[in-house]
Amino acid sequence: MFFRGGFSIYVGWLTAASILNVCFLLKALGVDPQNTNVDNEMFWSKAVLIVALVLYNAYSFAGRNPLFGSVFIWVLLAIKDFQSEYTTLVNFINVLLPVHVVADLLIGAFSVYEWKTGKITHGLFM
Repeated sequence: MFFRGGFSIYVGWLTAASILNVCFLLKALGVDPQNTNVDNEMFWSKAVLIVALVLYNAYSFAGRNPLFGSVFIWVLLAIKDFQSEYTTLVNFINVLLPVHVVADLLIGAFSVYEWKTGKITHGLFM
């Protein structure tokens, strides 16, 4: 479990870094160069966060690995701390954070239940 836990955290951070690098690449390629105002960037920031939320929760559930999903909590808190001047983004993160925490706790509870009943064949607790 400790071996899988360490790699879960590592892969979670690789996922966050990959999402960030794709965003940098799209911006460098000039995606939507005519409309680069703050509102447009806020829209795309929120869209990327929603995609990341779906990716983290989907993989956490499919892999029965809530520790992987917990990395996204850390990511959201870091964005909230470093981008505090953008109140609309901070307010959006204040909505996403409890949604993800509850989803991650449910995935964890489901994984533990499957582990204790012997129904699990993969995941963090296998």
